[in-house]
Amino acid sequence: GLPQGLLVTDLLDRIRSGEDPVRMRGRNADRDFLDIRDAVSGYGLLATAEVPSGSVFNLCSGRPERVSDLIESIFKGMDVRRRIEFEDPSSDVLVGQNGKLAAATGWRPAYGLDDTLQLLLDGRRA
Repeated sequence: GLPQGLLVTDLLDRIRSGEDPVRMRGRNADRDFLDIRDAVSGYGLLATAEVPSGSVFNLCSGRPERVSDLIESIFKGMDVRRRIEFEDPSSDVLVGQNGKLAAATGWRPAYGLDDTLQLLLDGRRA
């Protein structure tokens, strides 16, 4: 159910089209990916939390995941072998901190990236 234009949906389209090498527009960076089930859980806890009005929270996994590792996991899950090329060879790290959310609600992410990818790939096969 992910919209087009996102990393994973665009990647799946490229894999299905047979693109090799798979050319990525962005960087092979470390990013923070959060499972939708964890996001829903976090929003639910925040909706009932007693926190000051206007409080800001980071809803994130807090774990860095390299984009190429995510891609390789998708390749493995789909049993395909492709090369990957990134348009921008530089790298950076963008990872959130969820400590304030955890302190206010007790929330912690329950699902890792492998769990998310399994759900995604199972849904794509259905």
